Amino acid sequence: SRTVPARAASAVPLRPVGGSAYGDQVIIKKNAAMSAGLRCVGVIGPNNAPVHITTFGETENDANAYLHVLHCALDEVELRSAGGGGGASASSSTDQGNGNQTPPGNPGATSGHQTSSSQIQKDPFLGMVFPTEQAKVFAYKTNTRAVFLLVYDDSCVQQESDIKQVFAKIHDAYAEAMSNPFSAPNARIDSAKFCAEMRGLCTD
Repeated sequence: SRTVPARAASAVPLRPVGGSAYGDQVIIKKNAAMSAGLRCVGVIGPNNAPVHITTFGETENDANAYLHVLHCALDEVELRSAGGGGGASASSSTDQGNGNQTPPGNPGATSGHQTSSSQIQKDPFLGMVFPTEQAKVFAYKTNTRAVFLLVYDDSCVQQESDIKQVFAKIHDAYAEAMSNPFSAPNARIDSAKFCAEMRGLCTD
């Protein structure tokens, strides 16, 4: 009988059951959306001095390109921190736990119980702190007083959730870098791994 040659494998991946053959593409698009318009990442140590700067696009490898913008944004972060604004999560007029109303003139108390200062948590995400004609700067302040700054092109629209995810990645990388027993909180961070992680934040 005639032998039928084996059929060559198709170059198009088969769609898996319950999934998508293009899952990797979805992840890539999501990462691109998170970093769309990202032009600079600034990491500021607890002593308010830059310990790491990564730039992207036309200013790549020029750490001084956004230095003035970063300092202006940091001034705004300090003003908000001194005034108690920005990072503190807004108090609701209704206690979400039991629906008790907050008595007038005493935002720390409810009609059911007293809320201690330790229960009031601050949101590290400060939102946009310094807009210019060409860029906008978002800030994130850790409980160890380190500040992360993201400079985005003003012509691009960013979702707050995407910006928060970028900050979360920076925070994780920073925490890992600080866990090194030879690292110092205010020393320059120039480890190859940290630099690669910062470079990987931008995919466009």
